[in-house]
Amino acid sequence: MRNLRIGLFQRDLSKLSYQMGLNFNKILNLAGAELVLPIYYSEIHQKYGHTLGSNIIKDIASKNNLDVLFFCLDFNFEFSPLVFNELKRKYFLVLYVGDDEHIFNRSAIYYAQSFDLVLTPCPFTAYRYQLYEINAKYMTEFFDELQFGLFYWNLVFSF
Repeated sequence: MRNLRIGLFQRDLSKLSYQMGLNFNKILNLAGAELVLPIYYSEIHQKYGHTLGSNIIKDIASKNNLDVLFFCLDFNFEFSPLVFNELKRKYFLVLYVGDDEHIFNRSAIYYAQSFDLVLTPCPFTAYRYQLYEINAKYMTEFFDELQFGLFYWNLVFSF
């Protein structure tokens, strides 16, 4: 991972009280990436629309000489998979799908075809992607200890 410049598609979660505990920025930095650049795609799309927003994101990746683009898929179609097909020509694309056993048929399989690597927390779903000749690997889930520690849950959910 050394010397890689990574663009991390993410939402601004600072306004949410529950952030899923996934801190990819921190993990990629700890792994030794040269640069982990957050790309706040939802905010860009809200401000500029999908077509211009997607072009702005492409410019951000190009101007920062990124090597890898990392996208976490949730239940929404926020990009056309065609946008990722275009990005794939220049960058190595990684897709992390957190609940793909639930959203495989709805969205994950469509996005996965546009990525070089799909990471899934479900070992059975990894095989399901491979049936479609998609490079998928099982990766155990990880959570930010500060958000999922016992103290956090007692503080937030105490009655």
